Amino acid sequence: MKNLLIVIAFSLLTTGLLAEDRNDLRDDVKKVSYTALRQFESEFTSATNVSWKVNDLYVKASFISEGKTMAALYDLQGTYLGAVEYLTYDKIPTKARAQMEKRFKEFSFSSALKIVSRPANNLEFNDVGTYWVDLTNDVKQLYISVSPSLSVTLHKTLEIEATASN
Repeated sequence: MKNLLIVIAFSLLTTGLLAEDRNDLRDDVKKVSYTALRQFESEFTSATNVSWKVNDLYVKASFISEGKTMAALYDLQGTYLGAVEYLTYDKIPTKARAQMEKRFKEFSFSSALKIVSRPANNLEFNDVGTYWVDLTNDVKQLYISVSPSLSVTLHKTLEIEATASN
């Protein structure tokens, strides 16, 4: 379960979901389980601008709540996995930003999210309060976590494929 949650965090950062959700008019609400829909309505009563996406790993509801851009995640059966808030660079704690700027000088900020909730019965893995940050340069992409105690950990490095310019 822990690995699935980390994979989902990586995929949320990688796919640029914030831009996708605003530009993609397709809404997969008809593919979403009744269970996920009811849980979402119960948990996120102040949500507006809700749109649903379904892929092979999870179901995602993107929405605005109290001025924050967020997403709630469910497995394909409708079980709640957690919620994230999408962040700008200035919303990452100052101490963590300083550590990243020192350790990863040659990289720029790409995107970030914060785990804001998990199911109450999730005793196996609790990463609430963890920030996931995506940094890039011309050749690499880094996936970094910032723990609630503000320790910065590099989790994954990907080589960026060069594209031919026309």
